[in-house]
Amino acid sequence: MAETTRVNGADLAWELLGEGPDTVVWLNGIAMSIAHWRPFAEGLPGHRHLCHDFRGQVLSNKVPGPISLAGQARDLEALLDSL
Repeated sequence: MAETTRVNGADLAWELLGEGPDTVVWLNGIAMSIAHWRPFAEGLPGHRHLCHDFRGQVLSNKVPGPISLAGQARDLEALLDSL
């Protein structure tokens, strides 16, 4: 079940799947969401898997202003720091 963390003014939805010493971070493409990565995470046991929706995607809210690749990287960095 997805949780939400507020970073850089946006509420980002995320989910941690699996267990292990290393964490794999899955990054969505256009029209993707957390659910798209579950089969991949299940197929790669022995790791934790962080799945999240970028701002403006299905489970994360969109805040006013442009969305850029650099902004998405800052959001991911802030999410990782918070976790």
